[in-house]
Amino acid sequence: MGTRPAWRARGIAAAVTAAVTAAMFGQGAETVWLEYGGDGSRRVYERLGFAPRGTRLYMSLET
Repeated sequence: MGTRPAWRARGIAAAVTAAVTAAMFGQGAETVWLEYGGDGSRRVYERLGFAPRGTRLYMSLET
């Protein structure tokens, strides 16, 4: 998910994330997992109660 610069800092990403998270738990999910793409999105997710629980390593083979 991304928010265009002109629409940032209005709570849109937080509202969408909260709604999707509530829907997932409402349908029986026991865990909701997401990745963030920068400090701004990380802060949004942390305000909603998400917390880092691990890291992911991306690798590619050079050809």
